[in-house]
Amino acid sequence: MKESRVRDILLPYPRGLATAPSVSLDDKVIDAVALMAERGLTEVAVVLNGHAVGCIRIDDAFERLGLCFRQTQQRPGR
Repeated sequence: MKESRVRDILLPYPRGLATAPSVSLDDKVIDAVALMAERGLTEVAVVLNGHAVGCIRIDDAFERLGLCFRQTQQRPGR
């Protein structure tokens, strides 16, 4: 099976989304998931030649990988 790339799940770039950290179109989806997990992000910008061209969301990335994503809210004091 071919590895999924960020370009496969690209969404339009939402105005105001930070461009750092970011991923590129040819990055593996699993690497983008790792970045978002490490940084506690639910979406990340996709850049090409230093310019934002879109974004990906962690739930779409999990779905593409055949996984289930369930976001939990943190309780105050934890």
